[in-house]
Amino acid sequence: MDDIRVCDLVDRVSSSLKIDDLYSEGKYPVYGAKGLVGYLNTFQTTVESIALIKDGAGVGRVQIIPAHSSVIGTMQLLVPKNNVDVNYLYYLFNYLDLGQSFSGATIPHIYFRDYGELKVKKYSKDEQKVIGQKLSDIDKLLKLTIKKKTLIDELLKSRFFEIFGDVGINSKQFEIVPLSEIADYWNGLTYKPDDIAKEGGVLVLRSSNIQDGMLSFEDNVFVNCKIKEKCLVKDNDILMCSRNGSAKLVGKVALIENMNKPMAFGAFMMIIRSKYYSYLKNYFETDAFRDQIATNTSTINQITSGMMDNVYVPLPKKENLDEFESIYSLTKQVKMAILKEIKTITELLNSKIEYYFGI
Repeated sequence: MDDIRVCDLVDRVSSSLKIDDLYSEGKYPVYGAKGLVGYLNTFQTTVESIALIKDGAGVGRVQIIPAHSSVIGTMQLLVPKNNVDVNYLYYLFNYLDLGQSFSGATIPHIYFRDYGELKVKKYSKDEQKVIGQKLSDIDKLLKLTIKKKTLIDELLKSRFFEIFGDVGINSKQFEIVPLSEIADYWNGLTYKPDDIAKEGGVLVLRSSNIQDGMLSFEDNVFVNCKIKEKCLVKDNDILMCSRNGSAKLVGKVALIENMNKPMAFGAFMMIIRSKYYSYLKNYFETDAFRDQIATNTSTINQITSGMMDNVYVPLPKKENLDEFESIYSLTKQVKMAILKEIKTITELLNSKIEYYFGI
């Protein structure tokens, strides 16, 4: 198959627009890295185009913007040439992943003069439309499935509130107890790089093993070293990230279930063990919990046992706990099925993108 340069597919349109230049209302939309940011009474493109982040965080990420719109100065506007299909271009730039080479403390910047010379597979206009439509259809299915997961999460939060009320103010007036009275908690295993096993070993659960409030085994570390009993997890333990370089990950939790082999947990993780595991796992995901462990800084960098000692929680009645347990058990099953579906569709989309654009 013949090749074609990126610059033969799109025209670059530079922008010097700043947020201060925009109106809160106007005829034509203006887009930034996070989508719509304001309006103008003029526009930079008359057709659907690609907006690419050229500076800063998210560099290389793209979005499709509508006809008769503009972008701010941190974006690069790429206008299709000669009716090149915009969906085709969107997935082509996703494949190229122009921001992948940037890391570290420097402010990344990508230049059209560089990526414009990249050579990609050449497709006819009809082939572009077919490719763009096929990938767009898979993408729409993926977004719909992700929306289903979001709705399940929202349903569970809603039912938690209905059954237990506002736990931040204890609106149902349950008994208030120290967390230490109904749960035990401690940090996990410290190990050295030399302890990491190339083959075999015991899985050590880390922050990356918690995804979407559930256990994930996509990124695993195994160790060959002596492990104390208290550093091994049990069914119905709550695994919490207690320390992380990213503050937003601190406090995320997952429930240990259906263990079929020994698993440990790392030093930057915490295990909470309690007979009220379903309730507490979901309580830890509320603002009420985060408010109690908040420090005088704007971010929570770690959660210590001492901080947990100062947490007080409403203790619901048994009938409330039983009602929630049945709902939680059902939603977990549904969510697990949806997450498997998301993984399958994502793998399909990535394989198709690789098929059409890979060398």
